[in-house]
Amino acid sequence: MPDYFSVTTSNFPRLREPQAVHTLLDHYEFADDVGAWIESDEIGNQCLILCGEGWPRVRRLPQDPEADPIDELEATEETFDQLLKELSRYLADPLTVQAVGHDDCCFPFAAREWHVRPGCAKVEINDFDHSWDEESTQVPLAVVSTS
Repeated sequence: MPDYFSVTTSNFPRLREPQAVHTLLDHYEFADDVGAWIESDEIGNQCLILCGEGWPRVRRLPQDPEADPIDELEATEETFDQLLKELSRYLADPLTVQAVGHDDCCFPFAAREWHVRPGCAKVEINDFDHSWDEESTQVPLAVVSTS
């Protein structure tokens, strides 16, 4: 069974409300070894970073841990999309997150990019356009004309 490896990274967008982002991130838990945190840039702006080894999936932590055990909540890409939508209201710059993964370095790689603009709760998602297509491998290398 092949092992799946992936890595995630983002740009370094400035934040309008760093404390609100910090509070929001406290309501989510990332899967694998991916995380999100706030750092200052070289001129003191508070910026968001998402990165790590793994595919970006999160789960929303229960408001009442007694009522909903955390072990039963699954981390998903859909919940990650929801987190990005919520983050949009606090961004001063667009946020772009990219992830690439593969099974033992075999074709096809999985690649995805999430892009969120400040104040816009729409997540733009881009994937590779081409992956494994058995029919495309059946095309002959040369076509011989018989006319």
